[in-house]
Parts: sequence; structure tokens; C-alpha cells
Amino acid sequence: MGKIIEQFKHAFAIGPEPGRADEVRELPQILERIARGVVDRGLETPAVIALESVIPLNFLGSQVMYAVWPMVKMVSDGVDYQEVAAALEDRETLRGLVMRIEELATGQEHSDDRR
Repeated sequence: MGKIIEQFKHAFAIGPEPGRADEVRELPQILERIARGVVDRGLETPAVIALESVIPLNFLGSQVMYAVWPMVKMVSDGVDYQEVAAALEDRETLRGLVMRIEELATGQEHSDDRR
């Protein structure tokens, strides 16, 4: 019985997975492009607020994306779509995207100061 409880202990946790809090993973290429697009348009603050508010739902979002995949496939090849859906299965993906947006925004501010 204790083993079952231990396995489900973190099933619905919304924080970082145990042992992965400091792990740095590279974002999929599509998410890197999204981060750069957000920063290029000066939308860092609204994007970070929106992403932070949906972080607990990212896995659910990935499952919804898989559910509507047959419809998406009718109008697109969906390579990027599948990449995003797969990335969202990891609960740390959106946190990584937020961190990348913040890094790019900070780097851009420094480059603007040099002009």
C-alpha cells in the first residue's frame, strides 16, 4: 500500500518534479522561435503573465492538442504542432519558455544600451 501512495504522491503536483528543479533543458526549436518572436514584438510582460497563469494546465493542454490533431492534420503538415504538444507533456516546458523570454528580454535591453 505504501508503494502505491508513494507513486501517486506527486501525480498532481504543480511544482517542479523532484530532482529536476535545477535541471536546465534546451527548448525545442519552435519554442525558441516563439520566445524570440515575443521579445522582438516587445510582449514579454503579457506573455510571461499569460504563461505563468497556465503552467499548471500545460499537460492538459498537450492532451487537448493531441485530441484535435486529426483536424489540424487536414490543413497542415503539423510538424511544429506535434513538437509543441510533445514538449507540453513535460511540466517544466512552460517554465523554461518563461525563463528564455526573460533571458532574451534582458539581453536585448543590454544590446539597446550599447547603441
